[in-house]
Amino acid sequence: MHSLLAERIYPTVAKVLIRIRSTDADFPVQSSTTLWRWMRKIGFKYQRTSKVKVPLDTLTFMAARARYFAGLDELRSTGTKIFWYDETWANQNEEKRFVWTDGMTGKGRMRDRQNKGIHYFYVILNEHHL
Repeated sequence: MHSLLAERIYPTVAKVLIRIRSTDADFPVQSSTTLWRWMRKIGFKYQRTSKVKVPLDTLTFMAARARYFAGLDELRSTGTKIFWYDETWANQNEEKRFVWTDGMTGKGRMRDRQNKGIHYFYVILNEHHL
């Protein structure tokens, strides 16, 4: 589970089971339901993320990324000087509702909530020479 979080992958029971079985073919748990029960027994909790913002990988984000990179490729092909203005945010409805966390420490979240506001903005401006 922690290795999935380190790779910024949402740790669902199915993904955890696939990861475990890929590294240990003789792992005794073969079903997602059994793994879910064992994860609860060893102290993991599947809990609401109302205090944590975790962006989703939705189709709208993937489509926006594709449009962005297509536009970027077009600019690069014309030799345009590019200034990077990076603005990142997370909105209330763009989050996972439940994630697996360590029941004892609460660790296992990808990002802890740092402010009480609904939006988080981070801005960086860099020049990039092609």
